[in-house]
Amino acid sequence: MFYAGAERHYVVEAILDSTTRGGTVIITAPEGGGVSTVLGYAAMRLVDYATVVRIDAEQVHSKNELMSSLLSYFDVPKDDFLSALNHALAQGPLVVLVDNGQQLSSELLELLAKLQQHFAGAFAVVVGGQTPLKDNVVASEAWAEASFITLPPLTAAQASEFLLKVRSAKVSEEQLAQDAQEFWPQALMERPLPMQFSALPWKHVALAVVLILLLVLVWALNREPREDKIKLAITPIAETEKDMDSVQELEPEELVLAPAPKKDTRKPSAIEERAARDIVFDPEAKRAQEEKAKQEQERQQEIEELEQKELEKVPAPVINDVPPPTSKDKQQEDVAESSARSNSWLAAQDAELWMAQITLATTEQQAQELCGQLGLNKTAYYRAIRNNRSVYIVLLGAFASRDEAKDALAKLPSEFAEQGPFLRQLAHIQAEL
Repeated sequence: MFYAGAERHYVVEAILDSTTRGGTVIITAPEGGGVSTVLGYAAMRLVDYATVVRIDAEQVHSKNELMSSLLSYFDVPKDDFLSALNHALAQGPLVVLVDNGQQLSSELLELLAKLQQHFAGAFAVVVGGQTPLKDNVVASEAWAEASFITLPPLTAAQASEFLLKVRSAKVSEEQLAQDAQEFWPQALMERPLPMQFSALPWKHVALAVVLILLLVLVWALNREPREDKIKLAITPIAETEKDMDSVQELEPEELVLAPAPKKDTRKPSAIEERAARDIVFDPEAKRAQEEKAKQEQERQQEIEELEQKELEKVPAPVINDVPPPTSKDKQQEDVAESSARSNSWLAAQDAELWMAQITLATTEQQAQELCGQLGLNKTAYYRAIRNNRSVYIVLLGAFASRDEAKDALAKLPSEFAEQGPFLRQLAHIQAEL
């Protein structure tokens, strides 16, 4: 269970903000400080709009093992690794979450930094671990810029709240304050608690007693003897033998046989004979009916052919020449073209150019309105699939270099800057079209 107190909630928000911009976050705390829990909760929040790869540094000790972990996640061979990363980045940001990061060597930290630099803009790295992690990252000089976050311990009041929410145990702040020590989540989870007697749920106990009484009552009723007995009429043996003797004394001629059914010898009426003749299958009549239907079909086909020949004789209508467009019409066409910078425009641009992904729109009309706010000649949009949903991605640019695109991001209005825009090369966008 994630505990949002002791600034844990703000740490998660900082991770989300940095990863959307392709940044690097280093989170440290003493053993049992709750770093793994924070990383797990951040991963749950990130999967809604990013590709999240989780790595446990306890199982990775070399470059080959780190690359094997990434390859197993994308389920691709080594030669297709870069193309798989490009495809993932085209769908949205890629975030690599590393737990137990204090066990990463300088060589592995440098490899993560090189991958991030190669796919700059949408490749983020979050490493969490115990306190030595911070010194290892600084000594490796893998990242020129990184956000270092140290998780603080819980106060006595926060520890009391933690025990109540996570372990459903009531321990007062005063009792915890007597320990005079720092409180960390793992230590609180392993802390022995005093015996607590909670009040019995009397409603549940009463319901159980009523059910038991009903079962006993039904069982007692089923054990009482039934008074209604079935009486069978049994003929005395003597009378039965007497009747059998009387049957044996009968002479054969005294036995009366049932009369045999009479045969219907009357002659069928004329109506019955006609009905019998009508239901007899006549093959000649069927063949005549099929021949008639075939002739009717051929006659209909001849009529259609004649109608087609008559239509061909009719001269085609004369189409007047369309006058050349006026200057006003040409202006309207230019406006329409400038307001439609979408798939065709993006596909025609140089793949080496850069663009800034501003935000996602749920409808095409909304995307066009956002482009109008930023300037129709400065923006473009295209349709894509994100999390099995159809969205429209609004872009700013194109720019000749990444630095020029980065400068344009810095000049965005606040309402667009808060959406978390990031840079993308046109080659990745064209691959998604």
